[in-house]
Amino acid sequence: MRRSTAKVRVAIAAVLAGTLLGLGWTAAAEGERAGAPGVAAPPSPERMVVTGTVEALDKNLLGQATKVQIVSSAMGNFLIADTGKGQELKKHVGETVTVTAQRQRDAEGNEILSVERYEIRGG
Repeated sequence: MRRSTAKVRVAIAAVLAGTLLGLGWTAAAEGERAGAPGVAAPPSPERMVVTGTVEALDKNLLGQATKVQIVSSAMGNFLIADTGKGQELKKHVGETVTVTAQRQRDAEGNEILSVERYEIRGG
């Protein structure tokens, strides 16, 4: 009986020492951030494929598109991110395209597509 009491005391001392030193706190905090009830995880981007017409939303003084969207009769309008392949779509205003993109929200909460690849379908 004496040995088991000593083991229990050692175990309790180890737990208390770890708690006082903050050793168990980090793992608990990480668990809370990783999806515990009541803690919202950041939204993950959703991959989607959209076919529609490229439309200019803004133009510069030379009449060149500076901001574009995809207008799809089946899925609605999608703002195109001004990065990567999205920049290339500015040259295809008026053409029908199929894009594969990550759907996200910008700082104002607007839906925006970050284009991974696109294919010209016609004009």
